[in-house]
Amino acid sequence: MAKKEVYPFWNVEDIKGMMDCFLMKEQWNHYLTFMLGLLLGRRIGDTLSFKWKDIFNKNGTIKDEIKSFEEQKTGKNTDLCISPAAEKAVNFYIQKTGINPMDNYYKDIFPTERKDVLYSNKDDYTPEEYEEQYWEAIKNQSATYRKAFVVAAELCDIKYPVSTHSTRKTFGYWSKMIHPYDIESLDILQDIFAHSSQKTTRKYIGLTKGKKNKYFYDFGDFIESVSAGEKYIVKNSPVITLKSDDLRVLFEMAYSGGFDKEDKYDLLNRIYSLAEESMVI
Repeated sequence: MAKKEVYPFWNVEDIKGMMDCFLMKEQWNHYLTFMLGLLLGRRIGDTLSFKWKDIFNKNGTIKDEIKSFEEQKTGKNTDLCISPAAEKAVNFYIQKTGINPMDNYYKDIFPTERKDVLYSNKDDYTPEEYEEQYWEAIKNQSATYRKAFVVAAELCDIKYPVSTHSTRKTFGYWSKMIHPYDIESLDILQDIFAHSSQKTTRKYIGLTKGKKNKYFYDFGDFIESVSAGEKYIVKNSPVITLKSDDLRVLFEMAYSGGFDKEDKYDLLNRIYSLAEESMVI
């Protein structure tokens, strides 16, 4: 059976609705799991494996980043920045649960009875056995969170397919939307997600799907105009992205061309051709 594709949260209202749903039910564990999934862009298993020592220094202050965090699925290491928003979410969780991170420094942020028993009897296992049992406990914990996630998504009346993996995709999708003119944005996201290509990243975070959907919508508008006997107007002029150095060259060309009294149409065509050659795809 083909794996069902899920998407980022396309609408900010859906993100807010999910937050509010967990808060309204006082599901503090699920709320922080959701928030860290968004703010750190991790898979659910990795999020549920965070320990207090990952977030806090031994003096009780929150770290600036989680250094060399190992992804369970890929085995790859990555550095995760702890933003003020992530710090705020963690402190809110501490306030609501009364947990003291320093008293539980080497334990999981999201404890379960099975994890606690396993931790208490750690010496009874080989490292390999303990690792296997630990991730089995995470798997069961993930299933519990998924059930709560599905209920919240239904209460929020989200019509498109979402799952616990949507928070990770949402991190990527909205990071790209927030930085529309950053020519390195896909490079950065590719690195954060440890993808092999930008094409993979674009598809993963929903950019490809979003653009494909826009083609259907725009063509539908075109057919509606044809049906109504109206002249169709192209709504969006082409947008090309240039590096700042290349843009400076174009300005200099236009400036010098004006002084040289070059034919304005020849000059415009020359500038446009250079812009096409220099565009960032």
